[in-house]
Amino acid sequence: PERIHKYLFHKFHKVIAISERTKKPLVLGGIPSEKVEVIYNGVDLPRFGPNLRNDDILRREYPLHKHLVGLVGRIEPFKRQREFVHIIAEVLQARQDVSFLIIGDTVENRSGYFREVQKAVEEHNIGNYITFTGYRRDMPEVLASLDLVVTLSAGGVVMEAMASSLPVIGTDLGSASEMIDDGVTGFLLPQDDNHAVSEAIIRLLRSKNTRDEMGKAGRKRAERLLDVRKNIKLVEAVYADALK
Repeated sequence: PERIHKYLFHKFHKVIAISERTKKPLVLGGIPSEKVEVIYNGVDLPRFGPNLRNDDILRREYPLHKHLVGLVGRIEPFKRQREFVHIIAEVLQARQDVSFLIIGDTVENRSGYFREVQKAVEEHNIGNYITFTGYRRDMPEVLASLDLVVTLSAGGVVMEAMASSLPVIGTDLGSASEMIDDGVTGFLLPQDDNHAVSEAIIRLLRSKNTRDEMGKAGRKRAERLLDVRKNIKLVEAVYADALK
């Protein structure tokens, strides 16, 4: 309630929340539910899609194994790349025909964490299976090269992966818990259950049909909920209503 009054939300005609999870504390803080409109962040659907999947840009740049699994985000503790390395080590006990891409730049004041991630790779002796790509400006093409995406935090990569017709393995953190339809567009798992994430990766690597089905379902869900053009119109409608 203190934050509601601090930011004067209670005085607004309408409040836009980017997820139901964001809406809940606003309502609990005293804002009438009907004043809070949920409009998800959007993704530019034409930029991401199955039409890019023949490009395979990552294989042209790096020596990689048969299957490609990616985790996207700045290399910092919140994105949990170190935990991802432990997950990778467990997956590699089951199969070794997979490469893992850690996609994202190192934050200047987080260089110590990057060293921790590299140390974890060395301790598991799995450097031949992990590629650090650094920052990429060509994310539609990068995603199109992957077989599946893992996210251990919140972020726009869930939307972009779904738009790219990729299955997403995520944790119940932030809006990812609403974007991922568990068992349909991917798997939604407890935040700190690394073993469950490893098992989900192995399960998807076993079945191309499952990956394809989940990817297609994710694309349809993105078209329904996450089209940035549609969501801009929804925001415009909220402002138009407020100006009546």
